[in-house]
Amino acid sequence: MSAEQNPANMRAAVDELIAQGAFESASRRLAELWRLDPASGTASFVIARLDQMRDQLALSKFKLAILRSFTVEPIVPLLRAQAFAYGIDLEVHVGDFNTYVQDMVDAQSSLYRFAPNAVVLAVRTDQAAPELWSDFSDLSWESARKLPSGRFKAINNVSAYFGNTARQR
Repeated sequence: MSAEQNPANMRAAVDELIAQGAFESASRRLAELWRLDPASGTASFVIARLDQMRDQLALSKFKLAILRSFTVEPIVPLLRAQAFAYGIDLEVHVGDFNTYVQDMVDAQSSLYRFAPNAVVLAVRTDQAAPELWSDFSDLSWESARKLPSGRFKAINNVSAYFGNTARQR
């Protein structure tokens, strides 16, 4: 690895470019750093520097909501850094733990106030369809075939309700 591609040297170069007001060059160098070293520590650095120069860059804005039943917070800086490397200023809203249904049906929820461009439903299958985890092996073929469709149809209905309600706002 050349000295120029050393992550520590690249970080110093980004900071120097920001100090000089060369924001476009700093942005390109920051994206290059991310592609070279896509790790948590680098993501934190990328996001911190993005926050310093956001107003100076022509980035596409995108709002992503993640509704979840498990911990997703550690991936948020990684998603934001990856998006930045492609010219996107990603704003992420993480819903409260296990409130995804309430968030989708309550038009006054933080999800609606956030007004995302896209929503990721990150739900563990043992929570979304517990029947698939507990007694699945004891079910007849016909019972097993019907099980997921009913549960996932309910999730689909709630998701469709959210989509229709969000579009009306």
